[in-house]
Amino acid sequence: MNINSINRLAALSGSLDSSNKRTSSAKAKKTDQVQISEEARKKQSIDDLVNKVKQYLDRIPDIRESKVEEITLKLKQGYVLDENQLSIIAERIKSQLQKIL
Repeated sequence: MNINSINRLAALSGSLDSSNKRTSSAKAKKTDQVQISEEARKKQSIDDLVNKVKQYLDRIPDIRESKVEEITLKLKQGYVLDENQLSIIAERIKSQLQKIL
């Protein structure tokens, strides 16, 4: 029985491990990179713009107090709305309610 061959396998095994270490250390030196497509950049720009518009619209009040005051004053002074004006107001109220519901 020859035990020397076992030692050779151990020596070979050790040399394989050290070559694997060199390979893995060479891989570790590389850096990862991410490339974003032009289409993705455009979509992100559009999403950013939509978010800015939403934030802007959230700051605008749903009711324009100046218009309410103006119409209230006119009504107190005896101004009467005609049929056309009433139908426009009714349609606007209806469309606002449909948005909510």
